[in-house]
Amino acid sequence: MLILNEAGWEGPIYFRGATVPNPYHLDQRWILLNDDFLKQYTSFDQPLLQMLEIAGIANHELSHVMQDLRGQKLGYDVQVRNVEQVLVIEGQAEYLAEKALQESGIFYNFFANEQAVEVVNREGNSQSGLLFPYTVGLPFAAS
Repeated sequence: MLILNEAGWEGPIYFRGATVPNPYHLDQRWILLNDDFLKQYTSFDQPLLQMLEIAGIANHELSHVMQDLRGQKLGYDVQVRNVEQVLVIEGQAEYLAEKALQESGIFYNFFANEQAVEVVNREGNSQSGLLFPYTVGLPFAAS
């Protein structure tokens, strides 16, 4: 929580992972993982799947770092300011993370099948609408 305050975040903490600018070095990013939420909001019982989920979230956040750095280099603002931007930014990060996991090897197909079931059936997801940029953005970015 203290690190988020240092980075300028004053809102409620509702995420399992986040990428924020390092306030002391603006050309750097911090990737933050919320250990409590990672444990609380996983529906995986198997430790292997829990670890793969965390690796996937970290990989997704690393994709945001790459988006930010590439955007800086090209002179683009890669901040989420509207629905279209969140669709592209989150969709691309989810797509890149999925491709990296897919290329990483042996457990991907097993994990992807379990993850798809878990995302669709996680309590509250169908009502919250929070999955919109991840579920709709991924095929959008892939195309």
